[in-house]
Amino acid sequence: MQSPHYLLAEMAEQPYGLDVYTAKCLSCHGNIGQGVDGHPALKGMTPADIQNKLRAYRDGSLQGQQAASKAGLSDAEIAAVSLYVGE
Repeated sequence: MQSPHYLLAEMAEQPYGLDVYTAKCLSCHGNIGQGVDGHPALKGMTPADIQNKLRAYRDGSLQGQQAASKAGLSDAEIAAVSLYVGE
């Protein structure tokens, strides 16, 4: 059996959706996902929709303002923020 310390260390390495959203999404999508200055709202999107869009922006198959800013998101960050924001 692994020690609890191992589990805590593993959890600490996982990004939290709020942290990712605050750092990478909030300035364009607003504090509640309502969209800001012509950027689209995220309200009403499912976690799967958000995850698919972010991956498409990252791999270049979907173009737009997102492409440059989301290119650096890891799979774990995409999953975390998708679960945080999705409805």
